[in-house]
Amino acid sequence: MRSFQEEQLANPSEGPVMLAASLIGTAMNVICLVMLYQPCNFRMSHDYIFLLRAQALLDLLYLIISIPQTSIIHLPNFSDWIFRSFYACQVLTWIFPLVQITLTGSVYVTLALAVERYLSIRERSQRPNVTRAFPCQAVVAAVIIFSVAINLPRFFEMEVVREVRASVRGGVHAYWVRVCLSLLSS
Repeated sequence: MRSFQEEQLANPSEGPVMLAASLIGTAMNVICLVMLYQPCNFRMSHDYIFLLRAQALLDLLYLIISIPQTSIIHLPNFSDWIFRSFYACQVLTWIFPLVQITLTGSVYVTLALAVERYLSIRERSQRPNVTRAFPCQAVVAAVIIFSVAINLPRFFEMEVVREVRASVRGGVHAYWVRVCLSLLSS
């Protein structure tokens, strides 16, 4: 098993590339949200626009929340003591479940978008003069509740274990932090 420094040396461009991709994605989602909240003359239903807003917002939350998990720890100047003392103890155990919640919500809002488009096209082809509203607020609320409920156990499956290990120089580090999945180890 490689150490944290060996992981950084193996692929030093991983952190900056992932951070740049996350920042570009964040900027694009902000632009999408601004455009979707502008009064416009798009010929899209209000339900479809609402679902697009929910999709863009969940994707934006995913990008913002996942930056510490996917890119910051891979940056070259991210020191080991920060990882041991703060990041693994405080951030990682909360970030991972939140990322999973936003990913689950994003997937199911994408499915809701597909169902809404199908129903809207089918209804328009069968009855061109009649429009029926898609219950998009209820669907988004159900998706959010489901995403939180299905990922709630993830908040309890990680634990921080502190170990004392001797260093190469003969001294003893105060502690090493190892984050492990307690469900897999039990």
